[in-house]
Amino acid sequence: MPCFSFLWGDAPDPVRHTSRPGSHVVLLEDDQRRIEAMVRVVKDTFSLPLIVHRSAPEAIAWLEKHLEDSALLALDHDLGPSWRRSGTLFDPGIGRHVANWLAEREPVCPVVIHSSNGPAANGMQNCLEAAGWTVGRVFPFDELEWIERDWTPLVQQLLAAFELNPASGDPD
Repeated sequence: MPCFSFLWGDAPDPVRHTSRPGSHVVLLEDDQRRIEAMVRVVKDTFSLPLIVHRSAPEAIAWLEKHLEDSALLALDHDLGPSWRRSGTLFDPGIGRHVANWLAEREPVCPVVIHSSNGPAANGMQNCLEAAGWTVGRVFPFDELEWIERDWTPLVQQLLAAFELNPASGDPD
């Protein structure tokens, strides 16, 4: 069921998914500095491939074929203004489009939302949790320091909860 409005009340307890852990971290982000920092962290800390998407339509198209291979999804909400691509105006969408798409599918991995747009991030989190996804959330601040200080430990915690050893990339 798609989530188009905020859901109020208690979120469900985190779900422990029983499928095998995936092999990719999937990032939806438009800020090049954040992308570079997260690429370093995922490569150095988690030894997992990082798949980066700068737009919601591209992320959804990739996930349609590879969702089952995902170990963790990291989603930003605001993906910037439309830009020109191949001579035509392209709308990158928003992270909520991906959250709505995920809410219509069986949960397979945890999701981390990293957005400074509080109300929009709340909506994404509520939508995904109502659909049974396990969701963690960080608030970007201090330039990029939050990636090492808050995002990395949360990713490590969620990967460990899904029986993936973040240090080696091997299942427990």
